[in-house]
Amino acid sequence: MEGSEQQQQQDRDQRTSSSARVHTVIRYTAMIYRNPQMSEEDFHKHWCAEHGPLVRDWLQHHGILKYTQYHTPSHVRNLAGGLADGVRLSSIASFDGCVEVLVPNLECIAKAWKDPYYKEVVAPDEAKFIDMSRIVQTVGYEEVFIEDGKVKAEESRVSSALDASSDLSDPF
Repeated sequence: MEGSEQQQQQDRDQRTSSSARVHTVIRYTAMIYRNPQMSEEDFHKHWCAEHGPLVRDWLQHHGILKYTQYHTPSHVRNLAGGLADGVRLSSIASFDGCVEVLVPNLECIAKAWKDPYYKEVVAPDEAKFIDMSRIVQTVGYEEVFIEDGKVKAEESRVSSALDASSDLSDPF
């Protein structure tokens, strides 16, 4: 290849490489508290052994990329008091768990919540073990600086994942 053709190919390769790396994934997170009528142990058992299997196929059907349960039992939260100077137990969040859902767009979640399976099966199960009045939710995106124990190159991160091309229109 001549010089200008070679430069054009390098430019195309760079654009392809950059677009492959830049993929905005939306992270929906809900911090949950257990139903006060349920023991802490029963809460964690039900959430993992009953609820997880109940929702996994339904979530996958609606395009959810990842569903994670983050269990925060009190005996583990209590250990955090000794992590470092200045960390007080009162600064550790008191929720019993956190659910994290990764989606390509918020429409996936909206469609899942409108699905009759949610209303007839999932929601009644959630009411069994979650204090629905205390759920705190967040929606956002992540910027990864270290992955798999390795520092990510500056150019491989999205400096502003939420731009005009992001699909964050109101799906509700």
